[in-house]
Amino acid sequence: MAAYYVAEDEDTQIVVIQQISNLKDDQATPFLCEILLNKVNQPAIIVWAIKAMINILEIDPQKYQHELQEMLTENGDPHIRVLALRELRKIEYHGIVDLIKPLFNDKDNRVKNLVIYITGEKKLKKLVPELQNIINSESPQNLKKDAAIALSQIYSES
Repeated sequence: MAAYYVAEDEDTQIVVIQQISNLKDDQATPFLCEILLNKVNQPAIIVWAIKAMINILEIDPQKYQHELQEMLTENGDPHIRVLALRELRKIEYHGIVDLIKPLFNDKDNRVKNLVIYITGEKKLKKLVPELQNIINSESPQNLKKDAAIALSQIYSES
C-alpha cells in the first residue's frame, strides 16, 4: 500500500492496485475504500479499485453502479468509457438502456463496439433502432457486422 502513495504516475498506481487485488487480503479493504471515496482520483484508478474490491471481497459489482454511470457520461477519456463498459457487462443495471443509448454516437469505435456487444448480449430490444441505424449508416463494416450479430442475439430464443 505504501508503494501506491509513492508512485509517481497513474500507471504505477494501477499496477500496485492490481498487485493488492491478486493478494486477496481483506485487510486492504479500508485502503481501497479510501481510493474509492477520494474524488480527486482519476477514473481509471477508481475502476481498478472497484475490480480489486470485487476480487478481494467477492462482492456484487452492482454496488458500484453510480461510479460506472459517472465514467460513462463524462466527456473525458474514451479509454475510461471502455473500462466502464467492460465492468457494466458483468452486472444487471436497471437503467442500462438510457445509460448506453447516447454511446452509440461516441466517436471512439471501441466504445461503439462494446455498446453493440452489450446490447446483443443483454437482449436490449429498446436499442434495436440504434443497431438498425448502424447497419444502414456509413459505419465501418466491422461495426455493421457486430450490429447484425447483436440483432440476431436479441431475437434468438436461447
